[in-house]
Amino acid sequence: MLNKNLDFEKIKNEYKDKRRIIISDFLDKNIAEHVYKGFLNLTEKNLWYQSNFGNHRYFDKNMKGMESASVHFTYKFEKYPITNFKLSYLLDADCRRKKVTNLRPVDKDHPEKELSETHPLRKIGNMINSRQFHDLITLITGYKLTYDMSYCFASRYTADDYMGAHSDGGLPRRVGYVLNMTKHWLVHWGGDMVILDHTYKNVVEDYTPSFNNLILFDVPLPHAVLPVSIYCQSDRYAFTGWFFDYSQHRRC
Repeated sequence: MLNKNLDFEKIKNEYKDKRRIIISDFLDKNIAEHVYKGFLNLTEKNLWYQSNFGNHRYFDKNMKGMESASVHFTYKFEKYPITNFKLSYLLDADCRRKKVTNLRPVDKDHPEKELSETHPLRKIGNMINSRQFHDLITLITGYKLTYDMSYCFASRYTADDYMGAHSDGGLPRRVGYVLNMTKHWLVHWGGDMVILDHTYKNVVEDYTPSFNNLILFDVPLPHAVLPVSIYCQSDRYAFTGWFFDYSQHRRC
């Protein structure tokens, strides 16, 4: 499923220096197109769960750094769990499905089973959670990751959607990733993923929504997704999740 022309030894060396990397043309071209159609299928069937966590109107100008990021952290976008992501976890974050009909019952522990086994998003989820993929991320990052403990969900950002500044925590989360699957995006529509400095105030790196590239990074890392313009004429699609290291932690 991956692009056979990728030089993973070179990628490993680049990651070692900066502890984050963006890998262009990550998936095989035909696979990437197939996965993109899977996103469109979720949209056509209206299967997204609407996420709205926190009070986006709240702001305390006296707070600084991580304290400010924690209190002011909110998000508003849509997502769909793919693997190892219980529906009950999403509901805790006030996610709600729009009313839809003619759907098979949702398994709260394995909501991805709502999709057929041949669905493109099931296939990419299985790849991300595979032993081979864990071994690949281990090669790139140098971390010994706990197999079968990756989390993966699909996301869709439309007009007004965003994610506030946060760091993804720390151990047992070890590596975060975003597999961008966005087409037909104009830069002035926003939705950029931005890397922040330790004060959570300054942007040190910026990633415009794009198609078929993987952003891989050590956590914790301050970052955010900027608001999408109300004038956007396309959707911002991505896979997001984490790889874990439970070698020094009890599994839960």
